[in-house]
Amino acid sequence: MKRYNYHYPASKRDKTVLVKHLHPNGNGFVYAPYLEGEEVLDKEGYVNVYEATEDKLIQLIEQAITYMDSDGEAYQEGDTFVYQNDAGELLKTCF
Repeated sequence: MKRYNYHYPASKRDKTVLVKHLHPNGNGFVYAPYLEGEEVLDKEGYVNVYEATEDKLIQLIEQAITYMDSDGEAYQEGDTFVYQNDAGELLKTCF
């Protein structure tokens, strides 16, 4: 079926599968339990990325890694993240 799973072995969560069932046609799922209520998730906390743009996919993966790097809340007070797009625009988030 040519589907791939990508594991994140450094995860501090029980889950280590960051992306599951990624298919060359663009269909797949990213672990995103922190999006509950904002996006439609499957029973394991994954969001479908078939219609996601490249930027949205990158954002979801970065957020999933951040979530998997924590052992509690998705973000801790004092966390600061800086993101830069291809146009050089910066987005800084502080918690």
